[in-house]
Amino acid sequence: MFTENRAVIYAVNMRTFNADDKNGNGIIDFLDGETSGSFINAVDRLDELKSLGINAIHLLPVTPTGKIKAMGTAGSLYSLSDFVSINSQLSDSKSNLSVKNQMKFFIDEAHKRNIKIIVDLPACGSYDLFINKPHLFLTDDNGAAYIPSDWEDVRLFNVPDVKSELLKSDIFFLHKAFIRYMTDLGIDGIRADVATIKPFVFWKELISYAREINPDILFLAEASEAWTQPASDKAYFTDYKKLLEAGFDGWYGNYFELKNQNTFDKLYSSVNHHQKIIKKFSSKKSVIGSFATHDEVSPLLVGGEKFSKIII
Repeated sequence: MFTENRAVIYAVNMRTFNADDKNGNGIIDFLDGETSGSFINAVDRLDELKSLGINAIHLLPVTPTGKIKAMGTAGSLYSLSDFVSINSQLSDSKSNLSVKNQMKFFIDEAHKRNIKIIVDLPACGSYDLFINKPHLFLTDDNGAAYIPSDWEDVRLFNVPDVKSELLKSDIFFLHKAFIRYMTDLGIDGIRADVATIKPFVFWKELISYAREINPDILFLAEASEAWTQPASDKAYFTDYKKLLEAGFDGWYGNYFELKNQNTFDKLYSSVNHHQKIIKKFSSKKSVIGSFATHDEVSPLLVGGEKFSKIII
């Protein structure tokens, strides 16, 4: 569906998706009978999504989050602390199922409605994981792990860029374990958070492994033409074209730059540019028309009515 431009993807933060915040204060007060989002109560909204024409759900990370140096009391979803378990925050305590089986129940119910499930693979590890398994991380001469960009709650993984070293490394084994764990649950795709931060050979081997399990699994790279620099001085930088060459099915187009242009010619030029890139590959590729990023003021506020009409 993705490479044929038929995928209508809805992103879901399961912690809040069907939460019941009775008093509307933005906080789930369990003592007052309020409930957070879970795989079980999320099923209640699948028919709603189906009625809107949604045929794919992008689940923001469902892996456990780090608590040391956490962002907020709940921790950032992208602060991965374990590759092969599910965040207990997403469990319904009234269910007799394990949180893993609750997730499988949600996926099965989505599939009954012909809705595919894409899961997010975080790019970095939590500080908690670094404390427990420092050998997985890139460190300086003093043993301190590197902080990518300004993401204070996570640390940079040490991923070999030579195939012979990569295939025997623990960090690659854990990523393979993540793929096996998620495919066993029945997921249909992987969205790779900050895919640029890992080397070409890593993605080529991991995608190849995943497609031995499921030849139709989607791999979507969080990457854009606008990204030209690594997340830190010590991080890899693999541009979007190399990621597509490694086996990714798609990437994020830099249409968010249009908010400062507001011209049809600029939009047409971007679309034409992407079509030329796609045609260079023998396997099908596609691009998400990314008109906004999570780091910005809404481009609709910046560009106003004209920009809204361009998007439409």
